[in-house]
Amino acid sequence: MTRKLLIAIPSFDTMRVEFVRSLMGLTEKLHADGVWHEVKILDGTLVHIARDRLAKHAVNNEFTEVLWIDSDMVFSPEIYEDLSEHGKDFVCGNFISRHHPYVSCIFSKLLPPERIYDFGDGDLMRVAGCGFGCVWMKAQVLRDVLMNENGQAFIQDPKLGEDLAFCMRAKKAGYEIWCD
Repeated sequence: MTRKLLIAIPSFDTMRVEFVRSLMGLTEKLHADGVWHEVKILDGTLVHIARDRLAKHAVNNEFTEVLWIDSDMVFSPEIYEDLSEHGKDFVCGNFISRHHPYVSCIFSKLLPPERIYDFGDGDLMRVAGCGFGCVWMKAQVLRDVLMNENGQAFIQDPKLGEDLAFCMRAKKAGYEIWCD
């Protein structure tokens, strides 16, 4: 099957220059490597609604994989390779929150959420959940969660947020979540 990558970006409004440079570097690398991809940016709505619409776009247009990137992230052009090369279904990058105090967005437990601060020697590790600032997944994960959750992939959860709530439902559907 041909790989068909969606780069999914929810954004409130503006994008920082560092993010745009990162995105341009990534798309140039993907083009040079012959990876078919589409960049889709949804702005002007709540994050959980934008993520849900992006998920449905991926499923409805038969994408095989999705790279979720928040519009305030800075990343290397190799981020797609770094996350997708492990042979897993769902892999996040290791990143921290955007506001002080800067804290890990990777979790060892979801109820209640417990953040991971010690990543050992930097190898791939299984986690309970992650924020969606930098996540690669097979689109099948979205299909399975949508099928099991009445047609919604991302739902605002006051205790967990839309991203950790999605992680919980993905795990319920049988998926493991990994952090690179």
